[in-house]
Amino acid sequence: MSQDMAPKGGYPAIQTTRNLPKRGPSGFALLAGGAAVFFIGMIRINQGRTARSNLKQEKTNARAAIAPFLDAENDRRYIKRSAELLEAEALIMKDVPGWKVGERVYNTDRFIPPQEDYHLC
Repeated sequence: MSQDMAPKGGYPAIQTTRNLPKRGPSGFALLAGGAAVFFIGMIRINQGRTARSNLKQEKTNARAAIAPFLDAENDRRYIKRSAELLEAEALIMKDVPGWKVGERVYNTDRFIPPQEDYHLC
């Protein structure tokens, strides 16, 4: 009986390592990408805060600019309403002897504006 022998030059090498294709970015690339997204997001957040702050300041300035006009309008409304109330008081109290139209009913010199009945308007 003859013994089997290795071929001349030996057997070919057996591949024992895994030859998998490289999948996805490296860890450093993931870290760098995450850091970039974070910093870009923070920049956008700060831009949004600045824009909201500017809009709030603009709104405050606009309200401060129209406040004198609104006060003047309320003053005109108050004067007109006071005249109407004095006329109504004179009409209602015309038969009461000693009644003085427009006389203060409070014992003070301090200005006390009458309560507005907005629900009746």
